[in-house]
Amino acid sequence: MMPQVCARCDKTTSTPVVVAIEHGSSVGGRTLYACPRCAPTFPKQRDPFEQSLPDRHGPDQAPTRESRRHRSGPSGETAS
Repeated sequence: MMPQVCARCDKTTSTPVVVAIEHGSSVGGRTLYACPRCAPTFPKQRDPFEQSLPDRHGPDQAPTRESRRHRSGPSGETAS
């Protein structure tokens, strides 16, 4: 990995650690790096892909092809 500047101490590090990914609405975003010494001082970022699915699937159960096929439609009929 290329050397990066630490977001906390502003020193160049050859062993950067990703501590945050900032998103922008019009221009994408950027990745924030820290040196190994400063990295633990950054708060843990929430992973948007680790969110729970709706309760109908249970807290630890992802929807399956079978459960999607048998979901009831707006008028109560089930898809086949």
